[in-house]
Amino acid sequence: VFKDLDLTGIKQIALGAQAPTREGFVGGIIEIRFGSPTGAVAGQADVKSVQLQEGSPEAQLAAVGRGRPQAAIAVPIPPTTGRRDVYLVFRNDSAKGSQPLVSLATVTFRNQ
Repeated sequence: VFKDLDLTGIKQIALGAQAPTREGFVGGIIEIRFGSPTGAVAGQADVKSVQLQEGSPEAQLAAVGRGRPQAAIAVPIPPTTGRRDVYLVFRNDSAKGSQPLVSLATVTFRNQ
């Protein structure tokens, strides 16, 4: 949760996320909700699991200092004014037990 954010002028939320199968992530949906974890969905991103090929630039980046490459997924949100609590809800109805869904590195609120 991001508490009491002024979303006036914010048009999208960019999520730096990935789901590398090599590390056990299975992927899933990240829902952006306002007000509560059960509030209406304002936007969502589908983060699919990916296999990093040995020796690929992505795998090499992942190995350096455990930094993880990720794509910024731009999620448009409806025009909103005023202060809101913003919840990120992670879902995958097919995941079993404690399987990790998504690795989230960054969240950026954009006015473009």
